[in-house]
Amino acid sequence: MKIRERDSNVGLGAPSMILIVMVTAMSVFALLGLRSAQSERKLAMKTAESVKNYYAMEAGAEDILAEIDRVVAGDERNWEKLGMIRKTPGVTDVESRKDDAGYMIYVVKMVVTKDPEGDAGIEAVAEFHENSGKIDIKKWKYYKEEPKGGYLMMLPDGSAE
Repeated sequence: MKIRERDSNVGLGAPSMILIVMVTAMSVFALLGLRSAQSERKLAMKTAESVKNYYAMEAGAEDILAEIDRVVAGDERNWEKLGMIRKTPGVTDVESRKDDAGYMIYVVKMVVTKDPEGDAGIEAVAEFHENSGKIDIKKWKYYKEEPKGGYLMMLPDGSAE
């Protein structure tokens, strides 16, 4: 008995097309992953710079408070203290009033901006009681203004809208 041989010609067209589609899909996914990684890195760098500026402003405000505290604790007369506090960099306004016991209360307003663009800062208001030298922070606020011209929306092709 003779076994018939079948002609089993498998065409190369279908496997080649599947391979081309798979390689193309893998390449597209690789490029999308690379683009996503670049965007994440860019965002991480911006965030790190922003955090660095924020803590520099915090340190600057603490330095101003320490200087004012040193002045208030000094032996100078009240009017000398007020003059020295007013000359402290970052201080925008100083008020003084007497409490019920007749002691002076210094209300010091300050703004610290160390952001390179100048659109962010720390605004603080502190009270210092002459009799106790106690610092009472009434306001400590971080602010960030919207840039002139508004925010830009970045499109996927890198252009701005």
